[in-house]
Amino acid sequence: MKKFYTYISYSLLVFALFYASEGRTQYTFSPSTTLIKYQARNSLTYDSIHIANNSADTLFMKWELLQNDTTGGCYFDFCSSGECWLGIPATGSFAGIKPGGFGWAGVHLWTGNLEVTSTAKIYIYKDGYYSTGDTLTYILHSVNGNGINKKYETDDIISVYPIPASNNLNINIENKNSVEIPISLYNILGERVYTTKSSKNNLVIPLDKISDGVYFLTIKTENRNYTKKIVVYR
Repeated sequence: MKKFYTYISYSLLVFALFYASEGRTQYTFSPSTTLIKYQARNSLTYDSIHIANNSADTLFMKWELLQNDTTGGCYFDFCSSGECWLGIPATGSFAGIKPGGFGWAGVHLWTGNLEVTSTAKIYIYKDGYYSTGDTLTYILHSVNGNGINKKYETDDIISVYPIPASNNLNINIENKNSVEIPISLYNILGERVYTTKSSKNNLVIPLDKISDGVYFLTIKTENRNYTKKIVVYR
């Protein structure tokens, strides 16, 4: 009888490990499960946590709101793979993510007039595998425009949106001297797939000839080299 119970316990353990593996290893988050933004007061930006489907099947994800602590006029608007809401709904579902493709859990980040920190957390999981989900955390620091940490200074001079992108990629550059700035897009193999030079403050890169995938945008200004990961997904 003791051997029988030992066998049952072992079988249940194996099943639990298989269940957890089945629900969790089919996707990964990029760059991580935490998004931290330092943003000037009274401004709006957009950023996201990407979800990569590593399986051979379409991935269906759901979310549940865990925390949404905002103050000083700051707030988050949630976007799940193209669909956006005012605020963050208590629960919801993502559009199916194709095999080898990307989805995203994004937020519009609004800051008010105070220097405060706001935090939102959502629990995201594969449909049918609630117990093996992950917590995504969004932290928004509203700061004085002249006192932004140097580490994040570039993000205030150059803004790139939307990410992920589908038809066009918009670039805003604080190009005070109106000099020509080289702009290039590279694939993950390091091959340049697009290049241009612009002296404009606002530029639109057409993506109609760019395949879905991960790319790296490089912008060389007078003072610094800027690199940002871009996801093209339709």
